[in-house]
Amino acid sequence: MPARILDASVRHQPRVAIVDLHGEIDAFTEDVLNAAYTDPDSRGADDILLNFSDVAYVNSSGISLFVSLLARVRKSKRKLLSCGLS
Repeated sequence: MPARILDASVRHQPRVAIVDLHGEIDAFTEDVLNAAYTDPDSRGADDILLNFSDVAYVNSSGISLFVSLLARVRKSKRKLLSCGLS
């Protein structure tokens, strides 16, 4: 079965940006994750919620990308939240 390339879309609610993730997360998804973070960051969202409901697979490289993202979010004094993890 071929890998599902990651796609990310951002929805904005008061004070929170919801990043809906679709596909598989690995080392090749860094650009998609960075772009998904840039939108809420530029709009000044207080918190960022990562929605993993439609993510089929995350490998160790993907987890490393989220750790890096967490460091960036904390540096900007925001919260990084997640939902839909299996």
